[in-house]
Formats: sequence, C-alpha cells, structure tokens
Amino acid sequence: MGCFPSLNSCKPVSQPSHSYYQSHQPKKNQGRRVNIRLVMTPADNDENRNSNQTYRSIPGYKETPVATLEQACEGLQISHLRNYVAKAKNYSKNYKNPTTKLDQDEIAAINLYTQPTPFYHLLNDALRKNDGCTLMPWNRYLKLFRTTLHKLLPQKKRAWCPLLHGLNVKYDKDRELVWWTFSSSTRSLDIFETSNVLGDTGASTLFMNDAFNGRLISEYSEFATEDEILLFPGTNVRVIGELKKPGGLHITHLKQIEPSSFLFELSEQIAHKLNSTPQNYQQTKNFIGDDAPNEPHSYGDNYSKSKNPSTTDSLSAFIMQIQIAKKIPNDAEKAKVLEHLLANQNLSDEIIAGVAECVETMSSSKQMGDVLRLIAKRSELSEIQFRVSVKATGAIANGYEKGSALRAFSMHEQFTVQHLDVVLSVAATISSSTDMANVFIDLANNRYLNSRYFPSILYGIKEIANGNCKSNVLCKLAPRLPRTDANVLQAYLMAANSISSSAEKARATKALM
Repeated sequence: MGCFPSLNSCKPVSQPSHSYYQSHQPKKNQGRRVNIRLVMTPADNDENRNSNQTYRSIPGYKETPVATLEQACEGLQISHLRNYVAKAKNYSKNYKNPTTKLDQDEIAAINLYTQPTPFYHLLNDALRKNDGCTLMPWNRYLKLFRTTLHKLLPQKKRAWCPLLHGLNVKYDKDRELVWWTFSSSTRSLDIFETSNVLGDTGASTLFMNDAFNGRLISEYSEFATEDEILLFPGTNVRVIGELKKPGGLHITHLKQIEPSSFLFELSEQIAHKLNSTPQNYQQTKNFIGDDAPNEPHSYGDNYSKSKNPSTTDSLSAFIMQIQIAKKIPNDAEKAKVLEHLLANQNLSDEIIAGVAECVETMSSSKQMGDVLRLIAKRSELSEIQFRVSVKATGAIANGYEKGSALRAFSMHEQFTVQHLDVVLSVAATISSSTDMANVFIDLANNRYLNSRYFPSILYGIKEIANGNCKSNVLCKLAPRLPRTDANVLQAYLMAANSISSSAEKARATKALM
C-alpha cells in the first residue's frame, strides 16, 4: 500500500459517472425494489479491501469541523448531487419522531447515503483506495456522517449479507480480515426470500456476521423496512466456519473482533462517542468557518477538563490497559481488569468512555451489567461519564441485566432531567415488559421530573407490551400528573388506550380521575 501524499499536494478529485454505479447493480426484481447495499459485490470483496495491513488515518479528517449537509457535500464532483441533497433535506424536514437525538442535517446525511444513487458507492470506492487525495474531498461528509452514526446505539446483532457472483477471497477458518468501507447487512433474512435477491443476483454465498458495533439506520433510510445494519470502515472480522447447503449455497459465518489498528484514531473514536452529548455536538458545529483546532479533544469544555489531575503518561497507561482488556476473549477476566481500573477514585471522561466502550465488546450480559453497575456506584459522575455509560447499557442483550444497570443509573443521586433522553432511548430496547416497567416506575418516582417531561415518559410506557405491566406503571405515575396539562393528559390516555385488556385499560383510565 502506498503512502498518503501531503495535504498541500492534493487537488479536488472528480468522481466517476452513473455508468460506474449502474454496472454494479444486481438485476431489478419484479416484485420489490432491491437494496443493493445489502449485496456484496466483487469490488467490495477483493484483496485490497480485505487487507490486514495497517491503513493510515485519513489526512485532514481530524481537523475537519462538523458542517451542514450542504457544506459537507461541497467539492464532490457527482452528477445530480444537488438533487440528491435536496431530496435528503426534504426527507429530514418531514421526518416526525420526537424521541430522535438527530437534527435535520444528521437525518439527511443518513438518508443521502441510503438513496439508490451513485453517492454511497463513490464514497466507499474512495475509502477502498489507499489514496489520500481521493479521500480528502469526502472529509466533511465523513465527519458529519460518522458523528451522526455515533449518536445511534450500537447493535450487537447477527446480520446477513449475500455475495454477488463468486468469491475473490478465500474465507478459511480463523482467517482475520479488515473491511475498509461502510458495510451494510440486514437483521432480517426474510427480505432475501421476499425480493428473491439470491436468485436475481446470482449470489451463491451468504455471509452471517455476528457484529457488536453496527448501527441500525432503517429509520432514516430510503429502504425503511429492511433492518439495515451499517458497519464502520476498518471493521475487523474473523471467519468462524462455512456451511454448504443443497443447491450450491454457501453460508460463511463471520464474527466481528476488536481491530488491531484504527482507520480513525482511538482518541477521535472516544471523542465522537462523547460528542453524542447534544451540548457538545452543537458546540462543535459552531466551529464552522473558523480555524479548526489542532487537538483531537476540541469537542467541548466537558471533554477536555478532566477531574483527574494525572499526567499524560498515566492517562496513556489507563488507555493502554483498556486496549489490552478489549483483546481478552474471556469476559470474566476482562471484567476483572475493568473493575481493577474503576477502583481508582478520580478517572477522566476519556477513561470512563473507554471502559464503557470496552464493555460493549463483551458477550456476557451478567459481566457487562456488573461493570456498568460499578460505574453507577461512583459518587461523582460527570455529564459525559453518565451519558456514555448509560448508552453502553443498550448493548446488553439480557433484559433483566439491561434493566438492572439502567435503574442503577436512573437512581443515581446525580441523575437529572438532562439524562432523560438517553435513559428513555435505552429503556425502549428492553424486551421484557417487567424489566421495562421497573425502569419507568423508578423514573415515575424521580423528584426532578415535572410536567414538561411526562409526555416523553408516557410515550415510552406506551411501548410496554404486557398490559398488566403497563397498567401498573400508569397507576403509579397518575398521582403525579397535572390534570390541567392537555399534552400530559393526551399522552397518558394514549398509553392507557394501547392496553388490549379491557380490565387493565379501565384500571389505568380510572387512576387518572
């Protein structure tokens, strides 16, 4: 792989025309539009993309501020790009979901990537090439896109992706590979039968990937029903095995693993994680048009002001411990390292964020919950430490462990309404009605809540599947609700009306009277 040229030597790079994109499309299905991002092409699967050589950080990316979508796309020579951007912005303006953490530019950035246009293919083609000049025009979009994706909860899910035509790479058992582009797959195997993707495209290999750091983008996608999981550039996978099915279909089992090197620097990854705090994110966007700061910690005052007056050397030692812990395959032993590290009284935002990130690499819900509850027991948690830790609970698969860890944070003495959005977001992912209800009961007893926050809580309660659990929560919350607030009353009655049992619906309704 060649070295990147200096920044000064780079000139704008023209992008290929529509013909390049069209030549890589699978045949259109008669009954359903095919999302071609879910089909891996030979170009996606060649030795250049799946290289285990170290890929240098993208030149100029670190200094690039977060911009609007229009600014992020300036300098990209793509036919009809203005129309694609306008369509994405129109989608974001019409998007309605009061619980989303994304602003209009962020929603539009995802939508633009998912449109059936050359845009996503040209971005990934630029990432695939080991050429700094090719990537530099994409820096502003990459910064906006990746900052947006880091606001979404990581998905620890099994996902599927078919391979178009034949294999260019040998997927021998235990081989480790690196995917340098944004990679799409789906949680729903049914769509390949519904759209006949395997038959229409000639795909004979189906990848089954156990990923832990993907982002579910369907809610903002042009293909909203396909449960699309997006993996970041630099994703490492290990081949677990292969199954040959009758008819010539090969199923190759992959598992995402911790990378030995990062396409984007570690400190930037943590900063992006912290940058999901709305206050810090908005502060970053205010840098547009100014000289970008050189330090990777320019994401808001909270990030750079550590409670720990320790030296840079000790901070580096902590970060190194976290990186070593990530590579420990046994969750119990990994948890011991993190618990030992958390025994220190004064830990910076960066270290707590690193611990939370390490927790997300675990498989054991019990071990994940134990470490996160240990964080929740700390007497002092900064705004950032609280948020990144709560977000990490979203990666716990077991409903009881997830609910228990989330309740530990919601009952923390420093929990305030500022943390409500991230708590509600994680609570919505709990599968057990009982465990979800317990979280909302704790929230109902929180002394900081007032009428303006009740509708958001009630919308969350509405999603509890079990009618008895939902009714119990509503009955406990009802005495606290102001009877003169129309928005609160409407949200409560909507939640009560969603109960299928007549008796439980009546009980919840009468509790408000």
